[in-house]
Amino acid sequence: MSDFARRVAYLGVGVIVPLVVIVFAYAAWVGIANLTGVAQTDGMRSGLGVRAAVQIIRDDRGVPHVRANSVRDAMFGEGYAIGSDRLFQIDLTRRYVLGRLSEFFGGNAIEADRHARIFDAGAAVDAQWQSLSADERDLLQAFADGVNAAATHEPLPPEYRAMFAGFDPWTPKDALVVGLATALELTDGWDNVIARDTVLKATGPAGVAALFSLTDPAYDVPTVGGQPVALTPLPPLAAPHAVPPLAFVPHSSSDALGSNAWAIGAERTADGRALLANDPHLARSIPGVWYLVDIAAPGFHVAGATLAGVPGVLLGHNEHLAWGATNGDTAAVTVTAEHFRSADATTYQLGSASREASVRTETIHVRFAKDVQQRYFATVHGFVVETTGEHRHAVTLAALSTG
Repeated sequence: MSDFARRVAYLGVGVIVPLVVIVFAYAAWVGIANLTGVAQTDGMRSGLGVRAAVQIIRDDRGVPHVRANSVRDAMFGEGYAIGSDRLFQIDLTRRYVLGRLSEFFGGNAIEADRHARIFDAGAAVDAQWQSLSADERDLLQAFADGVNAAATHEPLPPEYRAMFAGFDPWTPKDALVVGLATALELTDGWDNVIARDTVLKATGPAGVAALFSLTDPAYDVPTVGGQPVALTPLPPLAAPHAVPPLAFVPHSSSDALGSNAWAIGAERTADGRALLANDPHLARSIPGVWYLVDIAAPGFHVAGATLAGVPGVLLGHNEHLAWGATNGDTAAVTVTAEHFRSADATTYQLGSASREASVRTETIHVRFAKDVQQRYFATVHGFVVETTGEHRHAVTLAALSTG
């Protein structure tokens, strides 16, 4: 072997061996993280910034019971419990709504972030924040302080170590951001509105009635008995060469679909206690979006479920009453067809006049890659869904209106 070949071989060994050591060390580190990256549920913590002692007591199911001397400290305790149990989950939810997943997952998440930023969630949250009272802001701050205290004083979840990532401090506005995730999921998407309009133009009202029927037999079977309604037959397409083929397969009448929202008065139950059931219509997931908690402070006691990352109790009860929520259909999305002067123009037609669309430039930070710049437009009718093209759509979401 020549001296050159020998040096290359030695160099290869010198590179490969450290790499193998690093890989095994990393695997061991992640393995230890999986064992140790779990928050403690007993013991004491000091120097956290609460105004008096706060207790977080876990029952046999692991549900936290927060006991504090003030509502503000109770919100801190709830934040600490959620930060201990669901830190990575609420961080991802925050990033999903704001379009910041690429900061964690790199280039694979760019398209998701681009789509998320079509709606300016940050601006909507800023407007909500301005409408809050000083006391409400103080409670959100206390909750954020609790989340950050858990992130500092408890082991970070193993996902962070596996990804060589850290946790950005939680802000008071982030609870509002997480709350937007539910509103965005339950609101009829603008894509659905555009699709229905496309069907209307291609097939007429009968086609819309068949494809997007409000009398679907899977839903219209009364609990007191009766026959499912019949669907309107789908007419032939007016111009099958101009639009993609459309197909419609109705639900079977045996499908068990519905909304579990009802109440029964105490006089109608065996034990004399009223019953309340509610169906928020959120998809099942692991981990679940809901977080069970019991919170008590002088003059304040609630128990039930909140969305992970949101303070208080959204579905629950106190000693006197219970409350819940389900999803109802309202006209919450307005979509307006806009005509731009060219595919890459910022000028659109408004009546007989031309108007300049407002432009918002977003910077998407991408892990292990260059930042991505994306322009978004808005007209007098709302934010524009498409970033290019002569024919675009502007959207107003009444449920998320900042005005």
